[in-house]
Amino acid sequence: MISILEALTWGEQTLKKTAHEKCTDVHNAKLDAQVLLSACLQKSTAYLFSHAGDEIPQEKFDAYQRFIERRSHHEPVAYILGEQPFLGRSFFVNTSVLIPRPETELLAQYAIDLANPQSILCDIGTGSGAIAISFSGETNLPALGCEISPMALRVAKQNAKHHKLDHLVSFLEGHLLQPLLTHLPAKDRHLILTANLPYLPARRKTAIDPDVYHFEPHVALFGGLDGLDLYHELFSQLADARPALPDRIHLLIEIDPIQARSAPVLLKALFPHAQIDVLDDLSKKPRILSAQI
Repeated sequence: MISILEALTWGEQTLKKTAHEKCTDVHNAKLDAQVLLSACLQKSTAYLFSHAGDEIPQEKFDAYQRFIERRSHHEPVAYILGEQPFLGRSFFVNTSVLIPRPETELLAQYAIDLANPQSILCDIGTGSGAIAISFSGETNLPALGCEISPMALRVAKQNAKHHKLDHLVSFLEGHLLQPLLTHLPAKDRHLILTANLPYLPARRKTAIDPDVYHFEPHVALFGGLDGLDLYHELFSQLADARPALPDRIHLLIEIDPIQARSAPVLLKALFPHAQIDVLDDLSKKPRILSAQI
């Protein structure tokens, strides 16, 4: 039998060794070992340290070893555990969807802060449904999630049901804005459009973290030569559909910091009177384009 402290030490050292061999970051080895052992034991990380000398049942340690093995091959912790926290809720994730990130929490929070009783949110490329579900959960207002991937839609619907919000959140299959055009909100509604579309330039493929490159869906990551292919298409759809949509529309999209100038220019070309701001993330990097159109 092995103690909790011994298991944590072994897990951290194993992950650090693998990281050094592959010349990747080792800073999260300690945290990853803690999170994975907590999941195996179904105990908090605080419990691990207050019971460091306790012995671990063999079947639990076997499960932990399997988790560490998977993590040592760069499989993200969220995929190993099948869940990822987002704005205080836990969302089921698998390799059909991008893992929700802190930057996207900011996008969702901006949408929540914009809400009024007439608001309805439409999240384009909804993936796990984290933005739409968080919005409805915090505001008790309706939301739509549009997604082209049937497998991702299954994940999103599962999350809405899990959080008991499937009466407020609906998911529609289709490309970008197209599904919304068959479910048009009333003209007097305040439409909040959110999108975290693939925005990484194609040249970044070889430079991103192996955790991301080898496991997360590339279709949800890369957006063409400059990363803005799908946003250009979304803006074009939005311009064509503008007369049929509600009078009040607020657009929030997540971008790469290198697109802080090019993305607004792209939007201004189609919406010359749009009021546009680019908002920083927690690292003070430009991350969210906010526009009234």
